Amino acid sequence: SKEPFRQQAFLAEMARLVENNCREIGFPRHTLLHCWGRRDVIVIQVMRTLLAWETVLAENQERETAQAKLWRNPAVVDLLLARWDSYCRKCFDVPVNKMNCMSRFVLDGQEIGYEVIELSRPLFPEPFDSSAKPADRNKSASERLPRYWPEERLNVEFCRLLREIGGKGPERCRVMMLDDQHLLLLLSGMLTEGQLDISDHEPKLATSLENIIKRQLWVCTQKLLRELGTRLKRVQIELNLEHNEAVVLVLM
Repeated sequence: SKEPFRQQAFLAEMARLVENNCREIGFPRHTLLHCWGRRDVIVIQVMRTLLAWETVLAENQERETAQAKLWRNPAVVDLLLARWDSYCRKCFDVPVNKMNCMSRFVLDGQEIGYEVIELSRPLFPEPFDSSAKPADRNKSASERLPRYWPEERLNVEFCRLLREIGGKGPERCRVMMLDDQHLLLLLSGMLTEGQLDISDHEPKLATSLENIIKRQLWVCTQKLLRELGTRLKRVQIELNLEHNEAVVLVLM
């Protein structure tokens, strides 16, 4: 866009779009809790209050609700992708390449989820964090990492761990510290030739392969945070075997 990026206007538009998506698709109302922007990536955190019958079924467990599973249905994701793409093209002249609705969890009667939207080219001239204090606006999360753990080293270390456990590192990996509690990894090209062959021609084995790859990503993430000296709260992994891609969102 030729106009300068306006943070408050962008945040207000994100909140409006989240509400419109829920209303027009037919899902319960969601509230935008948090929004991050890193170059060509938008990450939003949304929340909704559980319905009465969902609260009864949840029984204080954190497992995904039926509504949350529907939210990640491929048809719904495609619909959301089209709506985000239309918005970003109209407002910023930046198409959306892909989006991921991460698995959700329940906490104190609230369902919390994250959406990762990948743009075709950079939108944010500097890291954007909707809850950062004014004094911290120009201090990115990567600069708040321990002195010897910049994002570049995290990237190299994660790829090394993945090679050690899976025999092959990713062809492309991006590590982003969104803030002190959220770490985002975008990976592509993790599968070996044999695994790609299974994914393409052995549908009965694809589910087992997906579980194996997710397990490897989880173990590598756990080891990485252990080396970083950070405690792990939750890891959310979305794996696309067809496109050989993965999104890992870590809550610390």
